[in-house]
Amino acid sequence: LHLTDEEFRVEGDLVVVGGGFGEGSVTLVDVSDVSAPVVLSRIDGIGQVGDVEVQGGLLFITTDPALDPDTTVTVMVWDISNPSLPLPVSAIRPEDDTAHTLSWGGDLLFLASASYARESAWSFADPLQPVRVGSWSPPPPATVHDQVWHEGLLYVAYVTGFGIVDVTEPATPVTLAAQEAGWEDPFVHNLAVTEDGAVLAMSEERLGGGLRVWDVANPAAPVQVGEYVTSDSHSIHNVGVRGSVAFCTWFVEGLLALD
Repeated sequence: LHLTDEEFRVEGDLVVVGGGFGEGSVTLVDVSDVSAPVVLSRIDGIGQVGDVEVQGGLLFITTDPALDPDTTVTVMVWDISNPSLPLPVSAIRPEDDTAHTLSWGGDLLFLASASYARESAWSFADPLQPVRVGSWSPPPPATVHDQVWHEGLLYVAYVTGFGIVDVTEPATPVTLAAQEAGWEDPFVHNLAVTEDGAVLAMSEERLGGGLRVWDVANPAAPVQVGEYVTSDSHSIHNVGVRGSVAFCTWFVEGLLALD
């Protein structure tokens, strides 16, 4: 099974793979037998996919105008309750919002919009009529790049630092921390948080950039407690956390698992 992939999500025995231009922009794969994955369906010709998310039988797909100026849609919403026959449901358009990445948290979809320099929270209580219910912006001139939600808090990577925001009431988000990087030429790329919410893993995408680890047990006062760099001429891309292990992708080294 050969796919041009940028992002993927796993939902039980279903893997959604998104990435690339044109044909096969999003592929739905049955992995109930991991030795023989089966392509169930494809969503073709939707341009460059930036990110994908799956929640409650719905598939959310970003097509970022900053990456693909021909796109007319920011987020496409598809019904994949039958993954062999995905059906379009609704969309968010660039005049309403843009999205480089997206994350589901609680009962909301969060969009990182570089163009608008903000995080937006969208409700899909009615999937046919999505509604923006709140937004948050980092200190200017920073712009947002990625986010992760955990237990009512949104952790936002905004290139020159990261924010920790209480989004329990999305219409009135409360900034708990706006942590500037404090070193030369930062590029805070993405974030991941441990299950107990005590440790934040941060990837920094630049030459010499690596993994930085922060104690966020007190979300109002983050403290950096560790760093891992492979080379001054190499860069990390993304990090994800499972248990006490950080799974990090490097452009040169590939996948590294760090305790």
